[in-house]
Amino acid sequence: MLAAADPLTEEEALEGAKAEKWKEAMLEEISALHMNNNWILTDLPADRKTIQYGEVSKYKARLVAKGYSQRAETDYFETFAPVVRYESVRTLLAIAADEDLEILQFDVKTAFLHLKIDELIFMEQPPTSMQALYGLKQAPRAWNKRLNDFLLTLNLQRAEADPCIYVSAPGAECRIILGLYVDDGLLCCSNLTVLKELVKKLDAEFEITVGDPSNFVGLEIYRDRSKRTIAIGQKNYIRRNPQHHRRTKHIDIRYHFIRTEQEQGVVSVEYIPSDKQPADMLTKALSGPRHLKCRQMLRMNVDPVGSEGVLK
Repeated sequence: MLAAADPLTEEEALEGAKAEKWKEAMLEEISALHMNNNWILTDLPADRKTIQYGEVSKYKARLVAKGYSQRAETDYFETFAPVVRYESVRTLLAIAADEDLEILQFDVKTAFLHLKIDELIFMEQPPTSMQALYGLKQAPRAWNKRLNDFLLTLNLQRAEADPCIYVSAPGAECRIILGLYVDDGLLCCSNLTVLKELVKKLDAEFEITVGDPSNFVGLEIYRDRSKRTIAIGQKNYIRRNPQHHRRTKHIDIRYHFIRTEQEQGVVSVEYIPSDKQPADMLTKALSGPRHLKCRQMLRMNVDPVGSEGVLK
């Protein structure tokens, strides 16, 4: 949240008393954009509209696209991106405490500039992309896919129970557990040398900052390694349990492979309106006419001859 004295636009920032600090932050951001080849200058096609760039915030300047001006099915298609569950973070920390694992926390610098999106985006050029920018609706999903693809090359496996938890493959030389929340990560490893090598590979690919775990996604972490205990502070903790997780708790783990198949383009999951959903008869009590309609859609008819009402 910005204080009242903070500038809301680039012009205000460069005209204010702290213009030099703002300029330094902006130049660092523009430099990152150029280094990652995040755009190419081009003429706007007649049938396309531009997405304006957003405002700057604090001394961490970001060139932000105004995602609210994007049009569904034109500027973006899929937007969902998973984040690690709080239950998974607690489990990860409990295992780390019990097995005395090494723990590091990392943050990916300018994460959304390290990936490519499927859609072609036209954005107004700032007054002073085929790759993703902050603010685009599909950017979190594209970032998650980019990071997932890289982690798989490190011989890590995605957990079935939580798509943002990665573990070492069976038979690996040591135990590795990695939890992700967008561009923040918690990395546990039973071997310090292997841990340092992992950090080196992540930094070479994405440029990360690393430190001891202290505050991860709102959880204050306190570790007493001599007693093999880890405590989570509650002072600034606000419980958040995304709706996505509550709505999928009834789904057996073995069926979550459908998500993977969808990501790989093998299957397409389409929305079905309630009045055209025949599976309703299998999940809830329906009126007679509605039940009959669902049965007909499933091509199930009662044999009028059989006294037992056998379905055929």
